[in-house]
Amino acid sequence: MRYKMTLLLAAIATLLFACEEPEKPDYWPEPDDKEEKAGLLNLAVGKFYKTTATTIEGYEDVYPCLNYSTGVKLTDEEVATSAKSSALGVGWKGVESVDVVVDLGRERTIESVKLHAIVGQVSMWNFTLPSAVEVRGSKDGKTWGNSVSLAFDTTTAWAKAEKCGLTGRYLKYTIKAPAGAGPMLVDEIEAWGAHKNEMKYVPKKGAYHGAFNNSTSFQAEGIQSQCPVDTYEEYVGKQLSLMLWYQGATGPTRNYAEIMNIRRTFSGKNYNGKYRIFIYGWEPQYPAAELATGVMDEYYNNYFKEVKEVQKGEDDCGPAWFRPANEMNSGWVKWGNDAPNYVKYWRRMYNIAEQVGVTEYNVFVWSSNAVSFGKYNMKAYYPGDQYCDWIGTSCYYSTASTYGYPSYLMNETQSISEEKPVMITEGGFGPKECNNKLWVKEWFGLKETHPRVKGVVWENHSNGDLDRRIHHDAAALELYKELVQDDYWLDYIPQEVLDEMVERKTKQNR
Repeated sequence: MRYKMTLLLAAIATLLFACEEPEKPDYWPEPDDKEEKAGLLNLAVGKFYKTTATTIEGYEDVYPCLNYSTGVKLTDEEVATSAKSSALGVGWKGVESVDVVVDLGRERTIESVKLHAIVGQVSMWNFTLPSAVEVRGSKDGKTWGNSVSLAFDTTTAWAKAEKCGLTGRYLKYTIKAPAGAGPMLVDEIEAWGAHKNEMKYVPKKGAYHGAFNNSTSFQAEGIQSQCPVDTYEEYVGKQLSLMLWYQGATGPTRNYAEIMNIRRTFSGKNYNGKYRIFIYGWEPQYPAAELATGVMDEYYNNYFKEVKEVQKGEDDCGPAWFRPANEMNSGWVKWGNDAPNYVKYWRRMYNIAEQVGVTEYNVFVWSSNAVSFGKYNMKAYYPGDQYCDWIGTSCYYSTASTYGYPSYLMNETQSISEEKPVMITEGGFGPKECNNKLWVKEWFGLKETHPRVKGVVWENHSNGDLDRRIHHDAAALELYKELVQDDYWLDYIPQEVLDEMVERKTKQNR
């Protein structure tokens, strides 16, 4: 995957920059404002829900997820502008009312609720506004609180209730039919509330020192190991607190037990007796459009159930850091270059994890490529702050950007969310035109230029001409060994993070 990336960058580049004294540009501009309202987020976006009535033929919901949802049309952010967009809606006729119960994933306080209907003549149907909409909240989906009534704006066909103060994990939208139980068509429901980003497992001081090593990393030195993490630590003179691995998301054998075996073998006590966080790239085998329809629902459901079962015991090796379908803003992965479907896929996958009950203790890392390719920018692939814990990126020397070194390459990634912790999930030098010493200097210089970067992973392997092994450039290795000794680059998991892991595991297993 990495060699394809660099070949592509080289092919499209129009200018190669001198590596000895490259000119730095200004930082990226501030990101555009999110579609937020008074600092609130739509907490219902992408969430699973169930409905209670049979739909009109031709106006069914789409892509139900196992036993968790009826479909996804009503929370997909696709809102009709006229009756001509009727295919976006879910329709009912001949029923007095319909309940739509939305699972927000966790208990929330909701400031405002909204619903959008489609009105007008479409073929044989004349869709009109529902006669009323009421919303109730519930902690458990069984006992419901007082209702709030939504008022329709007949011009926009939006119904809303402001300052409603609903609380609970579940919201029940009761949509009452027009007179005579005539046809009605709904295409979006929303629930706006505050979302506070949790700094999950973020060290108070410093950043995790990480790397990836595989069988090619020290092959020339005669080291025969699937994952020679301890050898890397000896070369650079410091323990890793973070290590990367990869797993294909395919079939029953690519399960959590496989990852657990790797963790127990290579990420336990080594070198100086300290432990490491384990993050893995989790790679599906389908394009985003198929993933969005739920082609992997069963796989994810089974996988997360296995994760939860293992983590009930004492030998779970700590939380898993999932890094699903990374580098999506590219053309070299099957799931790339399709932002709308990628967002739907990510939310769907995360919702399954949430339904199974593994999002409290474990970590979900949304991880792009530092440079975007295709018609979508990086931010278009972001599922929202409520759908991930960390923001990551693959950061490699790039001839396709204005300045191909870390101090610039990390700017767009850091702009995706204002508060999420950031990490380099993989990166390093490689191409001959790269100034390796400058790369290492800026890599560790992120302490000053990008203090929100709280973890780095050096991809220490060889892909043909792209040799990213730090020990194959003696000068770069010496600089690495010098700079990594700064206490800022952690060779251990801080006690406050270990305590948080225990607390979250207890909460997950209740």
